[in-house]
Amino acid sequence: MSQQLQPTNGIHEFKKRMKSFTKIPFRLKDLEPQAEESRLCDYCSKLKFEVDSFVVRSQDRQFRQSDEKPTQIDTSHIGGLAAESFVKQEQRKKNFENIPRYLGRLSNIRRKKYCPFCRLVLEISDRPLDQRAPSQSRSEDAAVYAKWVIDGQEEIFIDQAGPEQQYVPRTRRVLIYSEPQAFKDGYVALLNESAPFKEFFGRRLKSHDLLEPDVLQSWIRTCENAHGQECEASLVHPDLMLSPKNVLRAIDVDNMCVAEVPPHARFIALSYLWGKNFEQLFTTSESLPRLSKPGALLKERLPRTIKDTIKLTRMLGERYLWTDSLALIHDTGFQYHDDWIYARAHLTIVAGSGKDANAGLPGVREDSRMWHQTIEEVVPGVKLMVSHLAEDYIATSQWDSRAWTFQERMLSRRCLLFVNGRVYFQCRRATFCEDMEMPSPNGWSLDSIDMPTRIFREKPFVQFTSAVELYTRRDLTNAADILEAFGGVEQVLEKRLNVTIYQGLFEQLMDSSLIWESSKRLVRRHGFPSWSWAGWMGEIQWKFTESAKSWIQWHYTEDRVEEQHHFPAQLVSRIEPPVPWQRHRRRIARKLGNNSNVAPLLHFDTIVAYFSLIHPQPVHKTTISPLRKRLTGPSALSTVRPAPADPGLLRTGIADKNGQWCGTIDLDEGWQIRIGVPLKFLVMSRLSCFAEEEISLWRDYPFFPDAAMEEIERFDYGVYNVILVSEQKGICHREGLGRILSSALQNALEPEPCWQDVLLG
Repeated sequence: MSQQLQPTNGIHEFKKRMKSFTKIPFRLKDLEPQAEESRLCDYCSKLKFEVDSFVVRSQDRQFRQSDEKPTQIDTSHIGGLAAESFVKQEQRKKNFENIPRYLGRLSNIRRKKYCPFCRLVLEISDRPLDQRAPSQSRSEDAAVYAKWVIDGQEEIFIDQAGPEQQYVPRTRRVLIYSEPQAFKDGYVALLNESAPFKEFFGRRLKSHDLLEPDVLQSWIRTCENAHGQECEASLVHPDLMLSPKNVLRAIDVDNMCVAEVPPHARFIALSYLWGKNFEQLFTTSESLPRLSKPGALLKERLPRTIKDTIKLTRMLGERYLWTDSLALIHDTGFQYHDDWIYARAHLTIVAGSGKDANAGLPGVREDSRMWHQTIEEVVPGVKLMVSHLAEDYIATSQWDSRAWTFQERMLSRRCLLFVNGRVYFQCRRATFCEDMEMPSPNGWSLDSIDMPTRIFREKPFVQFTSAVELYTRRDLTNAADILEAFGGVEQVLEKRLNVTIYQGLFEQLMDSSLIWESSKRLVRRHGFPSWSWAGWMGEIQWKFTESAKSWIQWHYTEDRVEEQHHFPAQLVSRIEPPVPWQRHRRRIARKLGNNSNVAPLLHFDTIVAYFSLIHPQPVHKTTISPLRKRLTGPSALSTVRPAPADPGLLRTGIADKNGQWCGTIDLDEGWQIRIGVPLKFLVMSRLSCFAEEEISLWRDYPFFPDAAMEEIERFDYGVYNVILVSEQKGICHREGLGRILSSALQNALEPEPCWQDVLLG
């Protein structure tokens, strides 16, 4: 009998359970299999997602001092090998930054939709590639890694030239990257809702389409009140920034007309792209009286960018807005422009979204943007969000790729940048983002890594070289404008550093100025000398902050001028040359004819030596911002990876008379046919050693000479900077910069090294 009732009881129990479902909110996820519930996968669970992992405690800071021993760990309750194991375990807990954690192949991560951290990783990997990203493989087999890195730091005392030890770490983020690089690196940050304090942590946006004016105002106030003269003082020397030559006009946003700005009144400047063939309103002598009447601009058809900026200016509580289309008089044959307008402005608003004046400022109007903020609760009480560095977005804008906007950004006291639907604030000390909590007044975060105005806190020559490196990454429509578009920054550097700059080079440090090179193939720019970076199209870099030392006395000869001009006294003393000076026949400076295309010539005496090229190799360069290579303060902690080889660039060995490697040089692929041919090199200056990245390629090759290995293993073994030259009608032209071991001159090809009078064009 009982056996017959069992089915009835089963049906009754089933009906009872189904009835209970109607008493709770129904969600499809509740019926998903247990395996698909949100939980960390095996790889991600090893990342120790606790609130404390994102906070750097004082004991962690003590342990992280690179020159100190770890703090003593109490092992009195443990003995023998167990104590040693316990110490190692505790040290690993305290020092887990910069240790990569393998998360699996990208294709496998895509299958783990149940893992909240994997979902954050996919949000980073699937971010659309931008036009400024390096060439990347979209392979789904790329290995993905996570790494804890220091984020928020506080400066213990303010000293513009202070060492890195001034910064005390406060917080961490998780860096996500792939090998080989299949996507742009991104970060995962702790949301402030889960954090013990708010500074440096992620922030939930109140609105995904509208910006928050009170947040923008707090950024500006913090800079005004806490950063002092470093941000308030103009970079432009008073001798340069005199009173405006003409009347300073701007849009009066209260009266909606073009008006004269009262003396000492502060104003906002707009930096934006006009766009090609885009029609917009311009002020002329004829239209000025009409546009100066209150309310006049309400009747005009203004570009969306200008309308949005007028609205934003009111939101910020300011009255005057300078924009070149309306503040300047655009009459035929007359164009007045104040070179220092952005340096005078209290704030520069950068319209970096879009390609023309109708792009607008996303976030100022409703429905003008849609920012999708990805937040996941990976374990109870720990909410994480995806973040990208500010400069990662700013550098992708077309506005930031233009050479002419470089000085607008560099000379501004502070900027509000609208790029890719986001708003950033940058001054000379900090970068603030909408989705990250503002650091304390003396704070610094990863978002400030690539901030270009950081260069003005550096040593003089680093200020100069960093400015050139940043500038030459940008696009120039008219190649002949290369020095003119750099002119404003050049004048600022000359006054700040009390130097003079000639053809783009630091006259008082010619030895170091001349050892520029490139990570990519360069194309010759006609009308400029080959010895100047301005004579080439492409990205320029200086590998060394060490001062090059030389024996050369520098002169230059201008076009159609017979006499020599002397460069100023060099800041670095002259050294003894590697070959004793030999009396030789000096070339008499002569007229170069009436050819106006002849660029200025360097005229000097130095040693000439002949070597050949061997073993050409493709060049893999490190993708790293010039701002991360050498600046003081907190260093970049993101990955530094080799970029894909430039197919047009070769790294070749330099060989002596025995066919032995004695140096290295990067050259255009066209030099492949000259392998093994004797070539002329000018010996220019001395450095203490090779750069690590240029010597690392050669050390592992079987042909690398034992004698060369022994030499470079000695401290301060010394190398000479050499310029490979071609020669036409008695004038040398630079083809590439290389370095040779200091011992290499003893084994140069015939004719043996000798002194020569050089004209370098």
